[in-house]
Amino acid sequence: MISNAESALLGLLCEGPMYPYQMSKEVQERSMDEWTDLSTSSIYKLLRKLEKDELLTGKVEISRGNRTRKIYKITEMGRETLWMKVKSLLQKPQDCKWQMDIAISNLAVVGKDEVLISLKNYRASLLQKIECYKALEKYLVETGCPGYRLGLATRPFHILNGELKWLEKYMKHIEITEEL
Repeated sequence: MISNAESALLGLLCEGPMYPYQMSKEVQERSMDEWTDLSTSSIYKLLRKLEKDELLTGKVEISRGNRTRKIYKITEMGRETLWMKVKSLLQKPQDCKWQMDIAISNLAVVGKDEVLISLKNYRASLLQKIECYKALEKYLVETGCPGYRLGLATRPFHILNGELKWLEKYMKHIEITEEL
């Protein structure tokens, strides 16, 4: 099975052939480095691996500036592999590793008052992010964004709302009890 970063890269190539520089720009514009293991620095390495595995092909071309560059295109085997990966990802929830869990497991070293102050700051940050995602959703709806991209953009909004609900309940627990 391919990695998540390889899946993200093959997904980009499903949209059409691209040069590595184009892929890098798409990763940046879509903030893909925030929700995938794909980064600008990993693209070339992954392209070489996927080409070796025959999941994509690369063809060297000469640009208008008389420079060579390689354009990549997904193969049928690459599409089938990506299809299997996407189907697998859609069927099973992912185990998440949250930094907050490290903090909670070590609350005793901080103290109740500092914990509550820190959690209030965390709450303010959550609310700010939620507002940003609301604005993003509004913009995407107004511009006729495709449904799959809207789903991708709004999913964090709902996750953050769930985190906010948990946080408020947990803060109340801390406030009314002596223990952390």
